[in-house]
Amino acid sequence: MRLPPLNSLRVFEVAARLGGFVAAADELSVTSAAVSHHVKSLEAHLGIQLFRRLPRGLELTNAGQELLPNISRGLAHFARAVGSLSGRELAGRLTINTAASFAALWLIPRLGGFTRAFPDIQIRLLAEDTSVINLLYTSEAVL
Repeated sequence: MRLPPLNSLRVFEVAARLGGFVAAADELSVTSAAVSHHVKSLEAHLGIQLFRRLPRGLELTNAGQELLPNISRGLAHFARAVGSLSGRELAGRLTINTAASFAALWLIPRLGGFTRAFPDIQIRLLAEDTSVINLLYTSEAVL
């Protein structure tokens, strides 16, 4: 089987992870039409539908749900491989001190994607009732 274009796989992963073409377009800095085009191209290449287009958004098909975790792991593996070549692989501890509401509504839903992309970074989350966000990164990597 001929592999589909890597960019289409990347666009699929972002759209599936974020749950929509508009959100994926924002993250990738492209138009939602470009995201739609890449997904349609990937679906044509694979010969299967990955998303159900609904009146109020998208829903992954069973095939899309099966494909997503494998593509996410593959892209994370590529990122680590390239990072290790450049000597810029990230590892260490990341402590995030933030307001509990920000953590619950915005940060926590996104931590899964971060940990897949950077599995060697340990996250410590301190969610307090504060309006100030403090980030502290301590690197244990040898650069």
